[in-house]
Amino acid sequence: MKPTLVGSRALAHWLGPSRLTLHEDKDWDFIGDFNPDDGRKVENHSPDLLNNRVMCEIYGLELGFPYLIMNLNGLKVMKRSHLHRPLCWDKHITHYHKYMSDVEFTKGDIITLLERKSLTYEEYGNKHPKLSQSNDDFFDDFVEKEFEHDYIHELYAYEDRPMFERLKQSGQEHNAWCVRDLWEALTPEQKQQCVSEETYVIATERFMIPNKWEFIPKQAYYMALRKVCTTLTSGWFRDYAIDYFPEVFNLYNKDKFNQVKGILT
Repeated sequence: MKPTLVGSRALAHWLGPSRLTLHEDKDWDFIGDFNPDDGRKVENHSPDLLNNRVMCEIYGLELGFPYLIMNLNGLKVMKRSHLHRPLCWDKHITHYHKYMSDVEFTKGDIITLLERKSLTYEEYGNKHPKLSQSNDDFFDDFVEKEFEHDYIHELYAYEDRPMFERLKQSGQEHNAWCVRDLWEALTPEQKQQCVSEETYVIATERFMIPNKWEFIPKQAYYMALRKVCTTLTSGWFRDYAIDYFPEVFNLYNKDKFNQVKGILT
């Protein structure tokens, strides 16, 4: 098969230097075997990894180069398929939302994406906590807790009670598992607030309290949201956090940290 250019170099081709300028030493990533004699740094990826060969067949475009170039829909499918992994996440989430937000998925794109995500889980693992356990077991991790997790949730609640309580079936209030149907009953604003509340709590437990509140609040919120999008949640909740990352991040409010700090210290 003819090699196909993917990654940041392919994205920069479509966006142009006015929107995305890459360092000269940036690798050229190809699916297939491409070995130029002009000194460029090339990294070749196997067509047999994940559904790479199918991706090239569907999205690779012939533009007169000695290789194909993955189009924007294909690049967006590839980018979205691994956003649950923390590897180079800051760059990937920026590319996905800043440069690909105008690219709309077709039904075919979604089918290809679901296949690639499944293959990515199989190849690289799908690290996330086990949700079918009690809250005490779920939050019994390496982070030393000074306050109960649910109590901090109450302090950051956008409404009279934490949003996650709306996702619990009767009798399951002390279990970490949340119900998808109850999630779908929330408004878009409530869904974003639900993710934001979890982000505030994680930021407080893992960054603010351990550092005696001497931590940049906005950075703590960002780092916590990154964990929500990668290793601390899973399934549809994590997918929502990834897809609505800009909206959730824009809910950051330093005053909320200051209010909770005043209560906990």
